[in-house]
Order: sequence, then C-alpha cells, then structure tokens
Amino acid sequence: MTACNLVPFGNSPADYQAFVETPVADKIGVSELIEQRRIFTAPNGVPVLVLDIGISKSKVRILSGDAVGRAGWTSTDFLVR
Repeated sequence: MTACNLVPFGNSPADYQAFVETPVADKIGVSELIEQRRIFTAPNGVPVLVLDIGISKSKVRILSGDAVGRAGWTSTDFLVR
C-alpha cells in the first residue's frame, strides 16, 4: 500500500496538528510521530463512525482493518458518505 492510500489520524487534536505542521518531506519527523504513538494510519476508504465533526478536523472510530476500534482525529476533508 502506498503512502497516498493511507489516511493519518492523531490520538488527540494536538497530535494531529503536529502531523499537519510536519513537512511531508520530513520522513524522520513523521516516523517520530508514529514511533511516539501520536499518529497512526488506516487505509483510505476504511469505514468509520464519526464521533465529533468539526470544520477542519473530526474525531472518528475505525470500524475495520488493523486499526479497528481505535479512535483518532483526522481532516474532515477525508470524510465521505
């Protein structure tokens, strides 16, 4: 699976914001966020339950796959019906 097929999730709004502020080319910075368990990824299109919807980011619970049951914050733009 390529990186463009993965959606990032932060464990908190601050964790997601740290990811957003990390330049895409800074692979070490992104790896550190993952190693610190501040962010995780799930495949694009994975079913989610929306827990809190916001203008720029929303909290969701992953409903299938490797991250099933995990809750995290992601860009509201990633959400589709």
